[in-house]
Amino acid sequence: MNERFKKLHINQDLILSKIEQFLKENTITYEAPSLIPKDSKRHRAHIKYKDIEFYLDFFFNNDQTTTIDVTGGQNQHLKLILAYYLISSEICSLEELDPFKNSWFVVHPIEKDTIECIIDILEANIDDNYLLNKEISTGLQGRIWKLKGKFGEKVVIHYYNATNKVMVQGKPRLLFTMITTGISELLDSNVITNSFNDYFKIDIKKETINHQLAHYLPNLNASITPKLKNSFLQAIYNLNIDGDMFDYTFMTFPAYRGLEGHLRYLFKTHGINADKFIVKEFDYDEKTDFHILKTKYYPSFDHSTNKIAYINKVYSKYRAVRNNIFHWDSPIGTFDNTVIFNDIDIAKTHIIEVLQLVNEYYTLL
Repeated sequence: MNERFKKLHINQDLILSKIEQFLKENTITYEAPSLIPKDSKRHRAHIKYKDIEFYLDFFFNNDQTTTIDVTGGQNQHLKLILAYYLISSEICSLEELDPFKNSWFVVHPIEKDTIECIIDILEANIDDNYLLNKEISTGLQGRIWKLKGKFGEKVVIHYYNATNKVMVQGKPRLLFTMITTGISELLDSNVITNSFNDYFKIDIKKETINHQLAHYLPNLNASITPKLKNSFLQAIYNLNIDGDMFDYTFMTFPAYRGLEGHLRYLFKTHGINADKFIVKEFDYDEKTDFHILKTKYYPSFDHSTNKIAYINKVYSKYRAVRNNIFHWDSPIGTFDNTVIFNDIDIAKTHIIEVLQLVNEYYTLL
């Protein structure tokens, strides 16, 4: 195996989109590539380039690095060209970038039942095909959960009985972000701030976050649940993060998680029991690419045109990102529409837009 392509610090989530970019730059006749797991570490990219079909194997190593195998099969010259293209692109770095160096997130105190509840919620809300494996081991010291995602993503959760401490190990991708966001929704904001300060190696005061909450959500209703408020606090905390990363998508997760909670809150306060994925309550207009509340729910909102228009706007915003940002989209067999934010300013713009949209509701009351 070529030493040049071993132990690479490459963003595994961006491999497919970067291969597709390579194809777009070099030919107009190609099919969308796919990345299929062959075993616990090896993932094979199937590529159709002009009239040529070939594959390129990627090994997702235990230390979160990636090795590209350019030796197997035919068309090795094309494999080399593509491999060099990948390692010369922005998705590959000579060394790990912050905050990836600090790949553990520690919180205490926290009850073991809380962690178990968060993992159960994760399993209930994530796509059935994304979480490939879950292993649990229990001993006198505590409990360990080992989770593995579809694209080689691994998260290990340690719970220590003696100290009521949890340590989450992994990279800030989907599984890791869902768990840490779930934790942040259930804990006091002071604990949240301290834990994320340690993770990102920054110093943001609780008072700063609370002041910014009043700035971005000045009309926020005091009756919202602590869980929903914590989602917004975490979203605002993320506005204070700076630094070089491969992928800033994870920063938007608490904001959109909060937007979903806000939407469910609106339905509940108006006597509507929304379904798991909030689908049956809306119709979709293909011409306008907009979701519209079904007329049978109009009485619940007192036939208020302002409230109904607002609900439609929130839901359309929510649906536009739910699949495409957090890997509910499918990368196998068709074009992968999953959105990746490589620019921190774009990620922060999404967060601010969500906060402004939430605040808008309370101006209608």
